[in-house]
Amino acid sequence: MGNLTEDMRRLHQEIDSLHANRKVFINGLVSEVENLRDGVLTMQSGFHKARIDRMQETKAGLSGFMTNLKHTVAGLRADISADILKSRRIWSESPRPESATRPNIKIHITPHIKEEPKPEPKIKRAKPAVGGSKGKAKIEVKPKALPKNGKTKKPSTPIGINKDKKGKQNKNNRPIPS
Repeated sequence: MGNLTEDMRRLHQEIDSLHANRKVFINGLVSEVENLRDGVLTMQSGFHKARIDRMQETKAGLSGFMTNLKHTVAGLRADISADILKSRRIWSESPRPESATRPNIKIHITPHIKEEPKPEPKIKRAKPAVGGSKGKAKIEVKPKALPKNGKTKKPSTPIGINKDKKGKQNKNNRPIPS
């Protein structure tokens, strides 16, 4: 039984030493975290201070630039205004040649002439080529006379589409006999 008692005593001492080491380790972590927190706060305050300094420098530079720009623009405007006044004075003092005087012109207005209407395009199919391929549609423009009232009849279907009596589109796209 002596061995068991010594083993239990040794185990108890090891557990006590591990607890002590754990406390030292945790206290070390706490102090490291506090040191890091202080360092981060110091760094953040430095960033804040640097940002404020940069903002003040930028604001001072921009206000100086704007002041300089305003003075430059005001000087340019004064120069242009002076140039315009000089040119007006020169043009008003110089005598006009006889060719520069306005001639007496009478304007004769003619009545509105009615234009001829534009002809509507007609679609003409090309003859199929040998081999059974379908020809492409060609558009020819032929003038069409207007009715006496001057109004044209609007087609009920779009140009080039024919429908049968039931309202279905004709497959061959040819006129339907009435």
